Amino acid sequence: MSTEALDDAHFLAQAQQGDEAAFCELVRRHQAVVRAFLGRFVRSAADVDDLAQEVFLAAHRDLATCGDRGLRSWLFTIARHRALTWLRDEERRSRRQGRGFEAQLMTWQADEAQQANADDETMKLVALQHCMEELPNERAELLRTYYREGEDVSSMSRRFSRPASWIKVTMFRLRRALRGCVEGRLARREAAHG
Repeated sequence: MSTEALDDAHFLAQAQQGDEAAFCELVRRHQAVVRAFLGRFVRSAADVDDLAQEVFLAAHRDLATCGDRGLRSWLFTIARHRALTWLRDEERRSRRQGRGFEAQLMTWQADEAQQANADDETMKLVALQHCMEELPNERAELLRTYYREGEDVSSMSRRFSRPASWIKVTMFRLRRALRGCVEGRLARREAAHG
């Protein structure tokens, strides 16, 4: 078991005993990966924030149910259920408002969330986190600004004092490089454990 997992087990045990500071530490450690997981299904940063808050409120309420499969997998399971509920509600709302294309998009996203495997997601997010740490600061900040803060390209162009075309091309290259890095890390992990 890794040091991080041992620390999580320690903080989880304390939180289950009612230690609020221990629970806050668990939130601090896992909120970025929970938000990233939710961001796969929900584009709006504000909605991701709301859903992440719901995930941790549900986790706090149900701490006793976190079993042997690991804290992060348990949080991803809660997050997947919250995302599914949100997507289905959005789908119904879009259909009522006559926005068929948006409703269909929500259906596809809900299907993807339904099929998400928490353990696979954990591995992908850990690999992505390592790959992000290897990026130069400006490049990592571009990704965070777009995906976490939800800024559009024109706003990012002003923020980074770069042409919009540079932002678009750089984002395309970064996504491609990150995909290759994550796939490479996962393949090496599979080979080592296969």
